Amino acid sequence: MKTFTSPEHFTFTNHFNQSLLKSRITMMNKRKSSWKAFGKYGLFIASIWVCAAFTKPYREEVQKIIVQKVPELKAVLIPPQAPPSVHFNDFKLAPAPLAVAKTASITLSDTLLSKTPYVVFQNNRLYWVLTHKCTLQDLANIQDEFRKIGWSFSVNQIKFDPISHFITAINLETIWTHNDKKSQCQSRIDDAKKPIAPTGGYIEIARNFCSAGRSYTAVSSLADLAQKDENEVYDWFHAHRYEHFKREYQERRKDPANHKKMSLSEFKESGLSYLCQTGARNQIYFSSEKHLRIESFYRDALFIIDNQTSTLEDAEKLTINDLYAVHCYAWHDDENPPIIKRTFAIFTNQSPILP
Repeated sequence: MKTFTSPEHFTFTNHFNQSLLKSRITMMNKRKSSWKAFGKYGLFIASIWVCAAFTKPYREEVQKIIVQKVPELKAVLIPPQAPPSVHFNDFKLAPAPLAVAKTASITLSDTLLSKTPYVVFQNNRLYWVLTHKCTLQDLANIQDEFRKIGWSFSVNQIKFDPISHFITAINLETIWTHNDKKSQCQSRIDDAKKPIAPTGGYIEIARNFCSAGRSYTAVSSLADLAQKDENEVYDWFHAHRYEHFKREYQERRKDPANHKKMSLSEFKESGLSYLCQTGARNQIYFSSEKHLRIESFYRDALFIIDNQTSTLEDAEKLTINDLYAVHCYAWHDDENPPIIKRTFAIFTNQSPILP
């Protein structure tokens, strides 16, 4: 019993009923640890260090033996080593020099040659033209020519027709900046579904002055190029009118808002024969001589015969024996919703393209 109650011995229970003052007095009366006791701890630590020093050379061999017997411990005992870092001190990349636009000399245009037919250097000026036939590569080449004289040619927006054959809208600007000086011209052309009209301008290289419009016509080669592109595109447009129109119709039908505002009436051989024999009328009818006739309400429509733009007079020259099919399209105009735009696509027996 004395063993458990004597304060000089280790106790296995807490005596919560013992006075705190009495416990404090007991702690003060205990003898302090001698230096020999601290020496024991130092000797123990030194022995551990000596053992570790003698076992270090054999650590890798022991790890290899353990890994051979238990391969699963390889990831724990032998951590993957990071690849050695490689330092390249042979060279340093210098920062790119700031581009500073300089005022061109008066005779600069005499030494510059353009790599694109849409730009001409003449009389210390840069003349340029943009037509509906320009491709993205042509626009990139025009940009390169502008950089030669310290100007920038930026195309902010561009739209093509549904078949991507010509440009229908473009928004571009030409800019020159130097310190706090700036010269700028901006052009925006939007011809809806038709090819844009040729546009261009010139830049006075010495004065860094720009002008936009039809000033490119001062250079005969640019004027001829613009006229040539315009003729080719319009010829192609009228020769492939139905292909272009059908793609436009399909694009409109994809929009749910336009789906209910569009209609299509198709008359094929059986339907055309029925109208001709009975004399019935449904947007179209036939005369007593079996010629095609258009109802008065639809006579202002666009007429396409065999994939080419045509007229009402040409349509009414056709007889029942000439016709393969007649399609009538209608939808509300985007700019003026109350107005309905109609198109008749007529296919004859000799048509190169059939619906």
